[in-house]
Amino acid sequence: MKILMFTLSLDQASKERIAQYGDFLDELHVISYSRVLRKTEKIGHTYFYSISSSFRLLFLLYAYNFGKKFAREKSFDLITCQDPFEIGIIGYLLAKKNKIPLELQIHGAISMKTFWKDDILNCFRCLISRMLLPRACGIRVMREQEKIYLIKNLKISPNKICVLPISVPVENVIEYKKPNVDSDFIFLTIARLEKVKNIQLILRAFKKLVLKIPCSRLVIGGDGSEKESLQKLSLKLQINDRVDFVGWVEKWSSASCFIISSNSETGPRTLIEALAHGLPVISTKVGIAKNYIRDGKNGFLIDINDEKALYEKMTWMRLNKKLVHKMSTYAKNCLQEYPNQAVYLQKIMLNWRKIARNKKS
Repeated sequence: MKILMFTLSLDQASKERIAQYGDFLDELHVISYSRVLRKTEKIGHTYFYSISSSFRLLFLLYAYNFGKKFAREKSFDLITCQDPFEIGIIGYLLAKKNKIPLELQIHGAISMKTFWKDDILNCFRCLISRMLLPRACGIRVMREQEKIYLIKNLKISPNKICVLPISVPVENVIEYKKPNVDSDFIFLTIARLEKVKNIQLILRAFKKLVLKIPCSRLVIGGDGSEKESLQKLSLKLQINDRVDFVGWVEKWSSASCFIISSNSETGPRTLIEALAHGLPVISTKVGIAKNYIRDGKNGFLIDINDEKALYEKMTWMRLNKKLVHKMSTYAKNCLQEYPNQAVYLQKIMLNWRKIARNKKS
């Protein structure tokens, strides 16, 4: 089976995850956007092609031409796109031209009103998705809520929709070296530093916390367009000596509590990683958080943008170390209820084969 995949963003963790798909295929070709030109990379049966461009619109044109060349040279069984928006347009045009089944993936919580309010471009993406999704041969979503939304609002057949959130190989968790500071309690968040992640909420709640309990620390992992403004905010709040911006960290299990402050999510993958590390999680009610977090047992759920609730839960974590230790044990154990990586990969393959067999006329 040969598959062509399009994606906008591709970090190293995503590459490793996608390369596992290729192990079950004859060939998997992945075309992604990058601001910096990178060489073609081959991992097993998976080929990664990076197309660099200063503007995303130009990338779409380059990616289409690149994909058109591939479609002529190879007999693909399926085209899959990791969003039903800009990338979805490329996939749809190539799939239609070459009569190849198309799968569209939804990695964002498009059923939530906050998704459309976060960015004016999301309004246009809404229109694009409403045009493309009914024309796809298969749709993969991360949450049951998205499936219900597609059935109710776009009248899409349930048989075309597969609910399958991204899995994380939790057996490979690695340690985070605790900074050499006087803090004995570290709050951690790892995310793309973009508006939708609402990291400002954590900084404001943390400011209140350190006024009450000075011996606390916040580690912010990740990068993005909001990094500079977040650093300026920490300076303005006079907590910059207690906040560390550490980039894309991988070693993080010496933290005491993990925080997710997003306005919308389908995952996030970091939620599962945090639980695998034995970290209690404070999360807004987004994505898969309701599926994994047992309120008061392995973390807490709070409403979106609720600064007061976040401050209260952070304070509770800080003042109840013995209970936090119990939550840590439960956090690791709760993951045993969910499918492992092998089962996840099997479901991915079964879904792709199903779509490839049922070609859209």
